[in-house]
Amino acid sequence: LTARTLASVRVRGHAPPPIVVSKRDSDADVEAAWLALRAAFSRERSCLILHHRNHYSLIFAMREWNRPPAPVAGVASDGPETNPASSPSATVERKRQVLTARKGQRPTAWIEWAEVHRTLSAWAG
Repeated sequence: LTARTLASVRVRGHAPPPIVVSKRDSDADVEAAWLALRAAFSRERSCLILHHRNHYSLIFAMREWNRPPAPVAGVASDGPETNPASSPSATVERKRQVLTARKGQRPTAWIEWAEVHRTLSAWAG
């Protein structure tokens, strides 16, 4: 059995972890960190433990999906040609979450990736 830090901030005097995160990460950096975490989660014979404030818990699952943009108020929604929210240029919201435990060890909370990233980027462990 071995354990190692997978994701954290860069700490002076220590080798960087495989996934370096920072409070100053760009959207592309946050995306890359998610993809690396997802790849690590998918490896056989391994598990991921997340450090919350004063609590550690397993990451039981990861999920992501695209949420279509909300319809624009006051605009007819009878087709793409009349609803700007359904145009190709409309922003699709990408949702990313991890299933873990905020208290105890049962998988009870789907936590947004943005929150996980903030937690990781505030912890030098």
